[in-house]
Amino acid sequence: MNKSSSSRRSKSSSPAWTKPSANLKRVKANLKRYKAAVLKAAVDGKLTEGWRKLILIVEPAEMILKRMLVERKKKWTVEKPREEI
Repeated sequence: MNKSSSSRRSKSSSPAWTKPSANLKRVKANLKRYKAAVLKAAVDGKLTEGWRKLILIVEPAEMILKRMLVERKKKWTVEKPREEI
């Protein structure tokens, strides 16, 4: 009886411990494809497409940079008390 049960185990197509490894490889491959798809969608602008349709008034980057420069220049030109030497 022992011999017949051991012979049945050896005839199985693949040992049980190889299945998790194969599943992990499949999951890694799927994850790699998913990452690539998300990156492509981000680069193509698909991820923010709906948001951009909702936000009709968007300040152009050039205007934002000019405004930031003006604000920084104001901070730079503010007189600070000088330390005595």
